[in-house]
Amino acid sequence: MLLLCLAGVPDLPEGALTAIDDTTAELPDAALTLLLDDAGRWEGDSEPGATVAGFDAIGAQPAAARGERFLIEGALVTIGPEHLFGTSTNPYDKIRPWYVNTERGGVVIVYLADPPPVDTRGEMQNQLVPRHKDRPVRIVARFFKLAPQANLDGEIIAYPVFVGRTARFTGDGSAVGWGVATPVVVLLIILMFGAYFVLRIALGRASGRRYAGGQMREPDAAVDNRTDLPDDPAEALDALEHEKQADQARVVNPLEAAAEQNRE
Repeated sequence: MLLLCLAGVPDLPEGALTAIDDTTAELPDAALTLLLDDAGRWEGDSEPGATVAGFDAIGAQPAAARGERFLIEGALVTIGPEHLFGTSTNPYDKIRPWYVNTERGGVVIVYLADPPPVDTRGEMQNQLVPRHKDRPVRIVARFFKLAPQANLDGEIIAYPVFVGRTARFTGDGSAVGWGVATPVVVLLIILMFGAYFVLRIALGRASGRRYAGGQMREPDAAVDNRTDLPDDPAEALDALEHEKQADQARVVNPLEAAAEQNRE
């Protein structure tokens, strides 16, 4: 009792969480509101006196763990859809649960009376996707109940549900989606396309030239202006080939020329 008082965490009223059904995903509004009100009154550091969550034991005997405070360590995966209470006047109407992948026992669901701000990259299927993936977090929360729900594979999992005051991030995680890396990726794409088009232009210009007699010339314009070639295409090609061979025979190797000059 002294430890709870020092931590600024009052006791729950006697019998506040009776008749809770752990075989259904339904969360009783009255019990959830009571736990949120209780967590909202916590002051100071709520970790002293909290038990490190043992999820196997909680799953085996949920009634024995109900209302007890646990320390949850893990990574924020997503923020779930809004929880609608029976009346919109409830101060916690449209509260969103946090889905935390714990280090000890898979995913747990946590409702927070005063959640810290989370930078998200949008909403997908009524869930808010955090901009930073697997951001480490520590939460002190009371165990509420088991809530059987289907996971992504369609398997029914009895997720433990907790209620706390707030959460404390202990790291940044990794950026995902269209976040900080987006401008860098776009710049790289632009540079790649620019280099591609420059290369295409250079190859196009190079393909319009050929070497003849050791010098570059434009063959298309030269051939089109020739009037001394035979009319027959085959004979014209033969004539051009003979000229090419003659030009190559007249090419002087610069090294040989230099050697000949030295001999003289």
